[in-house]
Amino acid sequence: MQLAGVDCEFCHQGVAFENDATWCAACRTVLHRSCLASTLNHCPICRRVYEAPERHFVFSAMCPVCAAPNPSRLAECSVCRTPTRWDTAAAYDEFRAHMKGVALWYLLRGLVGLIGAGVCTALVLASLLGGTMGTPTGWLIGGAMLLLTDAIISFIKCRTIGKFR
Repeated sequence: MQLAGVDCEFCHQGVAFENDATWCAACRTVLHRSCLASTLNHCPICRRVYEAPERHFVFSAMCPVCAAPNPSRLAECSVCRTPTRWDTAAAYDEFRAHMKGVALWYLLRGLVGLIGAGVCTALVLASLLGGTMGTPTGWLIGGAMLLLTDAIISFIKCRTIGKFR
């Protein structure tokens, strides 16, 4: 959660640095750590006893972008610096559902590319076997290779994204 630049709900002053603030895990109210201490560790909005939001963090087992493993439960990927931490289990589940949708899109794109490559290849074979050289064979071969390459890349992305945990 972004804390710097947000106003504290207790003193209504802006938070200058991330480390100077925290938030209520129950209602997501942003507070300076010093203000929280002056409220006797109770949220001024929901009136509950403060519970550290860190207790609710969820870390992915792998990076959602480069698929590097995240065994140390780091907040960001050690390879590409992509965030690998979510504030709540619900936010993590929502992101995983999004990733499944992206994987499905790549699967469909790969299937369409594979079908297109098959059509181009069939037209090349029909042109060569039928003896009609009116078909631009070179363009069809290039199209088949391009579509097949894109299909393979899409299948690889689908598989990688589908493994996200």
